Amino acid sequence: MRIVFRILLGFVLFIVAAAVFMYLRAGSQRRAEADYHQALPKTIKLETGQLMSDSSLSQQCACKTGERSPDLYWSNNPPNVTSYALTMIDPDVPTPAFPLFNLTHWVVYDIPANFHSLPDGMLVEQAIRHTAQFGKNSMGELKYVGPCPPSGKHAYIFKIYALDTRIDSAKPLEKAELLDAMKGHVLAYGELKVYYEADRK
Repeated sequence: MRIVFRILLGFVLFIVAAAVFMYLRAGSQRRAEADYHQALPKTIKLETGQLMSDSSLSQQCACKTGERSPDLYWSNNPPNVTSYALTMIDPDVPTPAFPLFNLTHWVVYDIPANFHSLPDGMLVEQAIRHTAQFGKNSMGELKYVGPCPPSGKHAYIFKIYALDTRIDSAKPLEKAELLDAMKGHVLAYGELKVYYEADRK
């Protein structure tokens, strides 16, 4: 029995240590991103028509009820824009009370400078037709992933970036790779925070 108890105790301690490590790493990532954006002009206004009265994202955008990317449109754009880039993350996984990692739901870049909106339900094929590119989400896929929180009311943060260049990467980029590629090229950015709750019907 002692051996079994020690094995179980060791397993529990491992899980706790892993959870604490992930919690601290997620916090470090959020602080690093905050530092990244601190010096950038936050002047672009980013909006969507897929909001409920309580700032919750429409159910048609969620993973179980359509999973269509929301329509997005932005204004107050700076001059001399060459392209735009967009990211969407959930910083509250698995729960807002104890977030262990930041889940990337959507990455799009090389959006043409004359675009000031994206349609709802945008697919990678549509992006390619307009010379835009989908990057990799946290699952390694080139697609939008709708909100699917396991518990609680999660925040979902969209960011739009106006760039003085195109990324023109030979391979699809993850969010961290995109942020690195954009360094020194961001003219301005905008942010939209929305919510989705796990037990919504």
